[in-house]
Amino acid sequence: MAQAAAIAHSIETVVLGEGFALLSITVEHAKFAGFIDSLHRDPFDRLLASQAIVDELVVVTGDAMIAALGAETLW
Repeated sequence: MAQAAAIAHSIETVVLGEGFALLSITVEHAKFAGFIDSLHRDPFDRLLASQAIVDELVVVTGDAMIAALGAETLW
């Protein structure tokens, strides 16, 4: 099994084993993502930004678009 497939097969174990928490997508996240005032239409970026804003989290990314959507970023 390829490394990526092995990780995908046990993603919950890998994520928790690295000390991270799982973050579920809620209706509140989805609604907030839909109301972000931005021309940036990438739904995944909007959802990441929404989760960070709603849950008061910091996104570790070098992608300036996430910050432009209003999320706090680090990198």
